Amino acid sequence: MASPTLAQIEDGLLTVLRASATLGSYCRTIASYAGQLEADLSAFPVNCPAVYAMLESTTATQRAQQLQEKTATWSFFLIEQNLRGNEASRRGAAGSIGTYQMLQDLQRLLLGNRIGLEPELNGFWLLGEQSILNTARWSIYQAQYRTFWRIRAGED
Repeated sequence: MASPTLAQIEDGLLTVLRASATLGSYCRTIASYAGQLEADLSAFPVNCPAVYAMLESTTATQRAQQLQEKTATWSFFLIEQNLRGNEASRRGAAGSIGTYQMLQDLQRLLLGNRIGLEPELNGFWLLGEQSILNTARWSIYQAQYRTFWRIRAGED
């Protein structure tokens, strides 16, 4: 079978996130990252809660003469805004989800998930999570996940 393309992996990730009973049910925005965090937050163009996916990097390791293992690191930006303040944005409040719950739901959804590209794709594994921004109204976290697959010489 052919190795998955980066576009197939991104499409698979977005499909899995949108179809999930957790993130898919409460996130107003699930999309590819296209610089949304570079905007002025006072005019932030996002319906929250939101999740953005982005390919961060790939590496390749030689495994045999005609075989390499390609590793991809994907970043997910989880964003929530709450007028009740930062604690409500992080922890949630009556009727709203916080970024902590979003991080947990993303982890439950992605760990080991091959997003419909089995047997080629090895599933996703958590590398780490970090705060990007926490203000009086905003909570933005980044979660990094890694996956790998094999590529053979002569494959498209």
